[in-house]
Amino acid sequence: MIRAKDVFSEAYGALRQNRQRTAITMLGMAWGIATVVLLLAYGTGFSTAIVNIFRAFASMQSAGIVGGRTSMQAGGSKAGADVRLTRDDLDRLVTNVPQVTRIAPESFLEARVTYEGRSYTWNVSGSTPVMPDIQNLKVDFGRFYNAEDMQLRGRVCALGSEAKEKLFSGRYPLGERIRINGIPYEVVGVMKARPKEGNDNTINMTSTDPVVDENAPPGTGTTIVEYPNATITLGGVKGCVNPGGKTTVRLGFKRSKKKGNVWIKVFRVDFSQNGKLLKKVTKPPFKRTIKVKATQRKGSFIEVRARAFIKVHHGKTPKKSVRVRIPVCT
Repeated sequence: MIRAKDVFSEAYGALRQNRQRTAITMLGMAWGIATVVLLLAYGTGFSTAIVNIFRAFASMQSAGIVGGRTSMQAGGSKAGADVRLTRDDLDRLVTNVPQVTRIAPESFLEARVTYEGRSYTWNVSGSTPVMPDIQNLKVDFGRFYNAEDMQLRGRVCALGSEAKEKLFSGRYPLGERIRINGIPYEVVGVMKARPKEGNDNTINMTSTDPVVDENAPPGTGTTIVEYPNATITLGGVKGCVNPGGKTTVRLGFKRSKKKGNVWIKVFRVDFSQNGKLLKKVTKPPFKRTIKVKATQRKGSFIEVRARAFIKVHHGKTPKKSVRVRIPVCT
């Protein structure tokens, strides 16, 4: 009969006699166990971090829908036609999909943001006051823009945490005015930092109308896009246009006076309305009359785009687009 005491005694003796082999074996076992534990911990931590990033960006029950291009011919339009979402599409979703509890449009623009000599090119987004509930945005101090700002078409914005630090360097930002593509916006809030990939150089501003130049002639509004070689403007209506009425938009081009500028002038502009090409203008003045249908829904917007073809000293012809949204009177 083999006794347990004899087994342990023989094993202990073997370990003492082969100490080097015993130490290497124990080290290998310990290293293997530690490696497995580290890999499992790394995998669990990475998975948790990814879930937290998605939860920080938006609710796990949210979805985003963007426009694009058609891959096949449909609805009388050829393949490759632009599909742009409008506020009418939002109204249809709210009406026909009762499961949707919150919905908001959002537009993006890469704009030059300046404050007291500091200048950066950042992503600027425009939306409505319900966006914090959809994207889990938390205000650090101040506030997000609200329904009153939308109704009054106030030019207000909320800064991302890193954008605030780079623009103000520890100064109190609320009430200060920054310029987005040359247009002043009042800072009303600063957002909390979120776990995400990349920098939090974001700016959220009200999305009620296009950026309007306060120095534009009376009765007009101007969308301004600044490029290193020139400033392109698109003048639209300031206020609204009645259904069945019309207005005129005009494209302006101001060349930058600097060494090495190869841009010369605009030689052609393609105007389009709600994605449909209207007219190609090949000589100045580059303007187009926009007609609003009598059946156009009150409170909606007409989007006009001007695509400018620029003559250069050498190289490929650059094409730059400027958009303006014309509101229909209620």
